[in-house]
Amino acid sequence: MAAATPIRPIAPPDADLVATIIRAAFAATEVPLDPPPSALQVTPEAIRAHLQEGGGALYRQAGCVLWALKDGGLYISRLAVLPASRSQGIASALLACAEAEARRLALPHLHLATRLALAGNRRLFARAGFVEGAQHAHEGYSQTDLRRSRETTQPLAVLPDLRLETLQHGLNPVPGRAVHPGGEQVAPEGALAVLELGP
Repeated sequence: MAAATPIRPIAPPDADLVATIIRAAFAATEVPLDPPPSALQVTPEAIRAHLQEGGGALYRQAGCVLWALKDGGLYISRLAVLPASRSQGIASALLACAEAEARRLALPHLHLATRLALAGNRRLFARAGFVEGAQHAHEGYSQTDLRRSRETTQPLAVLPDLRLETLQHGLNPVPGRAVHPGGEQVAPEGALAVLELGP
């Protein structure tokens, strides 16, 4: 009997756990951020609302990622791993899961945004093949966010076995909904979607 994958789609009953993981992970950034991350205020209600239009994945009770269709690709957001579970490949596994969903939906790229001050995040995304793009600052602030993207035609350089297992499981955080390249909303059970990075 094959071992179950540690990653599964986020469902509405997971909203409390997911919100807790996100708040705890973003409270433990490597440097203080100004303005503080909006993720510190995320609520279970916000997670449930996100699941109405997007999706995400949960890695046991240690990490999560959200995603949604945006600007012709899969936008990744709220990639979060609890501090005690970091440096174990969980973030890379969650990125691989998002890539599997983008490929399943035949989307041409993944994209996301990260703070320039978060050097560890920037290294993680670079190792995963994301390319740095545009920069912008929050209104009234000098700290800059960095947009990153990656074409789905490039293989993700992390955990290919997990990516394949994720594809086999046909994850679908929003049962019965997926947006295909033509824009129609149809879907068999089995879709994940999420974050933004630019080429």
